Amino acid sequence: MIEHHMACDKEESKLLMLSSTHNEFMTFNNYYLWFLIDRCHLVIDEIQQVITYSKNTSFHEFINETHKLRCDALAAGNKNLELMYKIKLNASFGYDALNTEKFQDIRICNRQKLGMCHMLNTFMSERYLSDNLSVVELEKRKCQCSTPLQVAYFVMDNSKYFYLNTFYNFLVPCLDMNKIHVIYGDTDSLCLGITDNNWPIKNQKLWNKLYPQFFPISDQIDEKKKLLGWNIEHQVKSCFALAPKCYYLDTYDNGEIKKLKGVIQQQNPNISRNSFIKNIQDDYHTEITRKSVIQKQSLMSEVISNRVGISGINTKTIVLKNQACAPILYGINADKYFVDESH
Repeated sequence: MIEHHMACDKEESKLLMLSSTHNEFMTFNNYYLWFLIDRCHLVIDEIQQVITYSKNTSFHEFINETHKLRCDALAAGNKNLELMYKIKLNASFGYDALNTEKFQDIRICNRQKLGMCHMLNTFMSERYLSDNLSVVELEKRKCQCSTPLQVAYFVMDNSKYFYLNTFYNFLVPCLDMNKIHVIYGDTDSLCLGITDNNWPIKNQKLWNKLYPQFFPISDQIDEKKKLLGWNIEHQVKSCFALAPKCYYLDTYDNGEIKKLKGVIQQQNPNISRNSFIKNIQDDYHTEITRKSVIQKQSLMSEVISNRVGISGINTKTIVLKNQACAPILYGINADKYFVDESH
């Protein structure tokens, strides 16, 4: 930053964990890239390629109509129908984002065809299977994709932009961040610890102006579920979070909410509030059991597998001994971080 004449003598806390591209090229869409440059001081060392796309609005009608049907099902109290429309949207995006193209041309050839492949300009490598059989890899000059990968790419990158834009250009300017602690964040969720009975607003005028654009202004379902909007899912007394989708909540009515991705809680009653606390304090790992039923050759079998359900291991960041999460920087190991225990 000094080399690029940028301010570097002040402390800043950033929600973003992308602090380095690890000496590799990464792709960014324009909105996300502009945000990283303007707000997070991203420095571009080298540009490898710039690609332009035409605006695609083919999915607008499908998304808006399905979203409206989902809201109508919620308003009518039909949870099964609402879940069907939710799965329909998610499955559609998952398929459209699936790269089904094969970028390798691999053939099994006999000795005669192997000699012909050697003379091709696209020949890359070979591997012998037997005396008269080989696997040949050829370079594929043209690729054809049947799914709109560019749309899925922009959806994912724009989701990061909308998330960070809302946090830094709405919550941070409007609220007293000294009374707010970011517990965890995920693609479409944010958990905040607030030392106040309500939102600690410091800029009421800006809050009143921007609040209707992000949060619901009524109890209507379509308002709570508006596209690109935010909504309060839980208000609880305390939260123990080891990672996104791995947390425990204490509710005000002395209830509990547990979230463990990939864990069937009905099969694992041993997962409790104490499991999260013991992991934080003593690094205790809790094992879970997963039961499933499979059918093979007309024979039904029950498969029981055991694995670690709560480990406290986070592969996206470096978790320090005081439970703070530090970014993974290129060339810097965990032992290079210093924890100031005086605070």
